[in-house]
Amino acid sequence: MAKPAATTLLAWTRLLRAADLASQHCANTLRGAGLPPPEWYEVLLTLERVGPQRPRDRQTALATEQYALSRLLDRMVKAGLVQRSPCPDDGRGHTLDLTEAGRAMRAAM
Repeated sequence: MAKPAATTLLAWTRLLRAADLASQHCANTLRGAGLPPPEWYEVLLTLERVGPQRPRDRQTALATEQYALSRLLDRMVKAGLVQRSPCPDDGRGHTLDLTEAGRAMRAAM
């Protein structure tokens, strides 16, 4: 494998730094407005767009480990933004859907 050129490495470094700064700015802005962290937005938006889904269907799309997604969803359910319902196709599983409060929060974010 060829060693990347110095300009390529510099470009990647700057791109990653810019992404990190943008992410921090977004998180700080949401926090300052009394809104949830950015991770919540993607879950809310996806559920709004595609409707009820099983958590495992969201895991791949969100590129999140199962345990982290489970804790995130627990916090969102506790906040009243997402609801869990028994999955009709899987007696052991459940589906996730937005509540009206979840729709309002996504719009506010």
